[in-house]
Amino acid sequence: MFMGFLLHLLILGGLPICSGYFSPDTTDYDAYGLKMAANNLILVESQPDNTAFFILFPPYNNVSTGQQCSLDYDNGNDYVYSVGVGFQASDSNFYAVGQVATGNGQDIDLSGGNPTFIAYYNATNDVQCGQIARTIISEIPFLPDDFLVMVVHPTGQFVLGLTPNFVFRFNPSGSPTLITKTSIWSNSSFTPRAADIDTNFTIVAGIRVNSVSPRVLASVVVYLIDNTLSHIYSTWTYVPTNNSWQSLLKFSGYDSWSVKYTMSVDINNYNPTRVLIGVPCVNTVFHFIVGGGGTTLNLTDQRSSGNSVGFGKGVAWISSDQAVILANIYTLTFSSWLSSQIWVYTQLPSTSLVSTPTAIIPNSQQPIPSTISSELINLVSTPSGLVVLDVSGGILFILSTPPSY
Repeated sequence: MFMGFLLHLLILGGLPICSGYFSPDTTDYDAYGLKMAANNLILVESQPDNTAFFILFPPYNNVSTGQQCSLDYDNGNDYVYSVGVGFQASDSNFYAVGQVATGNGQDIDLSGGNPTFIAYYNATNDVQCGQIARTIISEIPFLPDDFLVMVVHPTGQFVLGLTPNFVFRFNPSGSPTLITKTSIWSNSSFTPRAADIDTNFTIVAGIRVNSVSPRVLASVVVYLIDNTLSHIYSTWTYVPTNNSWQSLLKFSGYDSWSVKYTMSVDINNYNPTRVLIGVPCVNTVFHFIVGGGGTTLNLTDQRSSGNSVGFGKGVAWISSDQAVILANIYTLTFSSWLSSQIWVYTQLPSTSLVSTPTAIIPNSQQPIPSTISSELINLVSTPSGLVVLDVSGGILFILSTPPSY
């Protein structure tokens, strides 16, 4: 039965901050990682142009000023790549991972660059932000080289950090532990772009150098790894169909961060054997089945929206057989955005997708509010619906309603 949705919105804004050796564009909410995370207990957004976190407590269907607050970064030079919460967490705490951006040579780590940090925030039901504190922070003496992906265990118990040249596991409970390892990737050129974690395994999507063809510079690769960062269980490499337009892609510029090579990954929280991976540069969403108790990865379907680019900018499961895909369209070089739609799929087959969505948002009954930018850049699911992020940092709630609504 099709699940209905109600749309609610929240608009956010801010001011620019300083920059330095690591000099990100603080007005770009799409850069380097997902700036928003939510579950049924808390929504948090990193606002790099305001050097602060926006925090909102439920209920999300009738938002008031008393439910929300702003929490400054602990250091005005911090740049937060992404924030995260546990989908099934029993508390309202959150994580942030990032790098220090300075202009005066201070805050330099052991490698001579700007330090990477992982932080844990205790945000237990204090809507005034007065007691919300960064209770733990650990600096990591390595540089992420533009690519730093964080995933939070479904319970919120720990996080994994994934970069090209190192990985780490951070557990803030009891005596906090930070375990850092050199890269585990089977190919040293691999750069992670997106990931998701289940209780037993982690899925990582990214790009590696293509050593087979001198014309095609890189390939899309997916890893299935264990949550201790010790084993690679399975590897899958995208091979485009012969003579397709995807087979002509060169992957130029893949070695530095670009919206062109962003990806999305979502493991089904209601049936973790199902995984969606969106790769906008090839305009395709892939459906995988994880088997063998979390040790095998098998491609079972893939869908595209035609001869454009941008399909799969975001993917999310909203039940065991319902999913949504952010279907963006960009110019072929990704230099300009053209449109955004949210494709909703219901009653999906057990091992595949379908060619036609059940519904497309916006529509005549569910328009995007005028105060939200039409350019949508990502989405995440919560146990009660969807949260969508626009290019300016605006947040749109799409909340589930009874089927008869």
